[in-house]
Amino acid sequence: MREQPTDPDEDRGGSSIHSGRVPWSRALLLLAVAGPALWLGGVKPWVIPAFVLLVAGLLIRRCLRSETPLRVPAGWWLGLLAATLCLIQWMPLPPALLRLLAPELTQTITEMLAGTGLDGWNRLSIHPGQTGLEFARVLGLAGLFVAAAQLSWRMVASYVSLTGTLVAIIGLTQKLTGATAIYGLYVPRQQLAGLGQALGSPLLTSFINPNHQSGLLLVGLFAAASMAVDLHARAKQTRGRQPSERLADRAYLAAGAVAIQTTALVLSMSRGALASLALVGPLVLVLALRQARTGGLEPEHGRRRRVGLTVVVVGMLALALTQGAWQQLASLRDPTTFTEKFRIAREGLQLISLSPVLGIGRGAFVDLFPLVDSRPGPIQFTHLESTPIAFLVEWGPVPGAVIVLGLGWWWVRSFRANQSLGRRLALCGLLALGIQSCADFSLDYLGVAGPAVALAGALGASASGRVLPRRAAMITTIVGLVLAQFVAITSIPASWSQRRPRDRAVLAGELPVASALRQTPLDGWLHLAMARELAGAGEWEPALQRAEVAIRLRPASLDAHLLAAKIAAELGAPLDSIAHVKQGLEGLREPVPEALVDWLIVGVPAPEQLPNVAPEDGEAWVALARAVATQSPAHARALATARARTHPEDPEPLRLQAALALEANNPGLALHHARLLVQLQPHEESAHRLRANARFAHNTRSQDEAAVAELELAHAGGRVNDLGVIDELLILGLLRLADDTSLNRAESLLDGLLARRAKPDARRRRKALAERVQTARAKGTTGAIAP
Repeated sequence: MREQPTDPDEDRGGSSIHSGRVPWSRALLLLAVAGPALWLGGVKPWVIPAFVLLVAGLLIRRCLRSETPLRVPAGWWLGLLAATLCLIQWMPLPPALLRLLAPELTQTITEMLAGTGLDGWNRLSIHPGQTGLEFARVLGLAGLFVAAAQLSWRMVASYVSLTGTLVAIIGLTQKLTGATAIYGLYVPRQQLAGLGQALGSPLLTSFINPNHQSGLLLVGLFAAASMAVDLHARAKQTRGRQPSERLADRAYLAAGAVAIQTTALVLSMSRGALASLALVGPLVLVLALRQARTGGLEPEHGRRRRVGLTVVVVGMLALALTQGAWQQLASLRDPTTFTEKFRIAREGLQLISLSPVLGIGRGAFVDLFPLVDSRPGPIQFTHLESTPIAFLVEWGPVPGAVIVLGLGWWWVRSFRANQSLGRRLALCGLLALGIQSCADFSLDYLGVAGPAVALAGALGASASGRVLPRRAAMITTIVGLVLAQFVAITSIPASWSQRRPRDRAVLAGELPVASALRQTPLDGWLHLAMARELAGAGEWEPALQRAEVAIRLRPASLDAHLLAAKIAAELGAPLDSIAHVKQGLEGLREPVPEALVDWLIVGVPAPEQLPNVAPEDGEAWVALARAVATQSPAHARALATARARTHPEDPEPLRLQAALALEANNPGLALHHARLLVQLQPHEESAHRLRANARFAHNTRSQDEAAVAELELAHAGGRVNDLGVIDELLILGLLRLADDTSLNRAESLLDGLLARRAKPDARRRRKALAERVQTARAKGTTGAIAP
């Protein structure tokens, strides 16, 4: 006997509209599904208790309006298991049990808290504020899963589609209006250059992360597609012109929602979402081909609607491709684009050994990953960017594997139970989200998880022979509501969102360090603040101990390394002091603080000594050398000379030396370094520019002729990355020669140069060059200076 699908065809959630009563179930469901997505994607902590309250209201409403028991969907126990794990991780445990569950983690915390005066840590999670919020969130999602199982799948799919469409429309509207802040008010914390407006930048919607909004759009567009297919089939089967036309209109409206969300998805520039869409595409095609044609007549004006919809789809996709989406699609062929993301996931698995039974705790990754990070840098990784691996690490390998495999089992069972094409399309959306989640953590936020879980609850098969009595459901809901609200509200002050302002206040001396350490014992910034307090009091030994703990927790923290260097110098260990400075500078990135440059120049007055503390990392060295060059060219030359000797393959010392020589009016030395630079980087236009400018700086005709000859060779070779820059330099050289032959050659080059595609600044610069050539032709002679 085949398993029963989600619900019968009748709409279980719509009777209140026709009876004139307030549709509370619909309103609560819509708020629970769309509210977090429209409220910054659900990242703010207060969204969670509000969401739990809505879900509880939805369940209580169902219990009050019907005497029948509640349908129990298959897989209901997965949510309960996840919530129980979070609760255990959050709650205080006896020390003996804690050592049994997480021996290495307990030892690590004990070592790092030694000397702080704090008692031993008594929880599995080292970030209980975030873990407590996760408990409430998961419990609320489990409740939504059960609540959605009582409702019509069509209503739930419509609301999920509506949510995705609203998010997409918000993003497209902000794109057209030039907004760089969400709703014109909130600027996302992560500094994405040109967010929402620059060519090739991700679309700015109501989410603070384009990868997260892509997860919602994946689910939303498949939900819309399922509704379009279902409504179209019902329109063809419905007798009567008006009912059939109404259903057909709604079907094409749903298809329009697919087009809008697909456009927003492509503009979101999420490679993971695009890859998952490409992987699920063949399954959708197979389903469509295997589906027998539905009987019935095509509604009137059907062909006209299809033509209009096709025009809309083509127009929206053309908009997406002209905004840089094609480059993102092309980047999927390059496996190196995913290397760093999977490195973090691979190395994150090493954290399992810290707590191998029940995991390290949801939200604890941010403080523990630096302990196993093989390439620490200035970027702080707050999440494991792979949901399945995060489950294994944060919930333990056995419980995490049970949840991952259970989700797969649930999808297969539900896919078999739902035979209609519409329902299976909606399930394909959940599959696409699952594939994307292998390389993302969008399910950690209610803006994505809420719609996905609601759709899953409505589509899932029923648990065999299981129902939940109305009274038991009411009591369970109230108890769960009280517990979730208590844990969530008490956890908010110690959550991740509140941690940044708290740490700043502690570093500024406005809050005591000890109370903050009781919330997050492995927060590197707190140990740094304690080290500063101890150093200020002249307690150098304990200050060094705290600084070294801060370095262990934040290996790329320049402040921690410099403080440790100062303390080591006070303790009479100059070699240790130098080592700390050098190690701290390894993570340096532009822009470099002027105060740091001044401190280095004052601390190392002899230029030849500065290379002793210079970083080995190439990017860090360039940042330091450029910053030092603005303050002390002598120190910068010493850095470049030493770097060229130890790293002859590095072009940056030659580039810096050539630029410094030009600024010092030494064109001969600049030419020497520039020629060596061209040998190292024959394809880089910047190297050719330096060499040409060095020759132009001699202000002799022979050097101008040599520059023109070299640029002609570069132009003829055609191997330079940007030939337009070479042509500009060549025209400048020809203008310096200013004879008829040179001007004729400049005019011939201009024809091709002006025809090239270029950014607005380059186009304006080239038009100015054309005017100079015309002026030179008119006057017969002119001078030219390279930019």
